[in-house]
Amino acid sequence: MRREVSVLSMKINQSESDDNLPPQNSKQKSHNYRTWFISALLVIFPTGYLLWREIQFHAAQQLISDCFRHQQCADNPSSLEQLVKTKRKIKLLNLPNAHLENAHLESAHLPSANLENTHLENAHLENAHLENANLSIAHLENSHLENAHLKNVNLSNAHLEGANLSGADLSGAHVSHDHLQGAHLNRANLQGIQLYHADFEQTNFEQANLSQTYFYRANFDQSNLSGANLQDAHLIEAQNLTPAQIKSACHWEAAIYRRVWSSEQSKWVIARAANQQFIQQLKQDQASDPKKPVDCSEWE
Repeated sequence: MRREVSVLSMKINQSESDDNLPPQNSKQKSHNYRTWFISALLVIFPTGYLLWREIQFHAAQQLISDCFRHQQCADNPSSLEQLVKTKRKIKLLNLPNAHLENAHLESAHLPSANLENTHLENAHLENAHLENANLSIAHLENSHLENAHLKNVNLSNAHLEGANLSGADLSGAHVSHDHLQGAHLNRANLQGIQLYHADFEQTNFEQANLSQTYFYRANFDQSNLSGANLQDAHLIEAQNLTPAQIKSACHWEAAIYRRVWSSEQSKWVIARAANQQFIQQLKQDQASDPKKPVDCSEWE
């Protein structure tokens, strides 16, 4: 009997305690609903967002595939721009002869893409990843390729007049018969690449890495080589290259200017005696010395 009374007393006390609590107003209820809704979103949102991104990527990929297959978007780069915005690596993209003038493809991941004869005039490709891509005969006039990743890219016969390649990595690129008049290659890495018959009229090579680069019969008319690294660079039969241009660069004394045909090896080799003689002539030509010492600390 005492136990029942005790339990009843507890229930009465609890009831009185509940009655003493202030009633919840509409603001408190709204806050509770909002808290619950936010908690639910925190659980659902990450999964839903990733699923949405995946759907977006595949939809954009299908869009550009259909678009260029039927040649219905020859003058509209929006489909590729949409695909690039997904920030996914797009492998083996096949867009030869496409018209992508003025396209915004900043930071695009297009390794091994086939962009042969593609029109990319004035296109924005800053920081783009185009490693191993085919850009032969591509039209890249006045395009923006600052800090672009162009390692092992094929740029044979490409049109790069006025293009901005500042800070771009062109190591291992295939470049021949290219049109680079007025291009900006300052701070670019061209180490070890072969640039046969390229036209560099008024091209800016300031502080570019040209070490071990082959410039066979290249045209350097009014080009800027100030502070560029010419260590072991091959300047064989260079056209319109003045002593003043050469001496504005770094390590020009270690560059190669003369070659001779070796019957024994059946190939062209460095004509060391003639090469050293040419370097000595440059050193003795005081009229071509730069007015200010060239800063080569970057290449030490």
